[in-house]
Amino acid sequence: MNGYEYILSKQTAWATNFGINLTGSKGKRGRTAYTCKRHILGLKRQFGRAGFRLLYLWYDVFGVQEKRHRDEVLKFTEVTKTDGIKFHSLTYQELIVNLANKLRTEHPDYIRYIIERYL
Repeated sequence: MNGYEYILSKQTAWATNFGINLTGSKGKRGRTAYTCKRHILGLKRQFGRAGFRLLYLWYDVFGVQEKRHRDEVLKFTEVTKTDGIKFHSLTYQELIVNLANKLRTEHPDYIRYIIERYL
């Protein structure tokens, strides 16, 4: 078994244990847990469990697939918390609203620009 097969087997066992779907391919929903777990394994190996923080930044949109994606992200967040991994998920919408609330008076033109462009 090569290194890739070993990591894939560990990811699959971990996801099965927590009931998380690892199916999907590049450009399609369903790969969130797979991709995040792969990054966590690499970061854990290099920096130790407490030596990193992983942020998953994503656009939230309407629809059945997107609801499934949000549910998967929430479940993944809970699982990583129980594993002691510092994982945070944040939508671009939440990020922009937070920036607007904190920086509107200091940078009104930029805040107006990102709100008009991205929300």
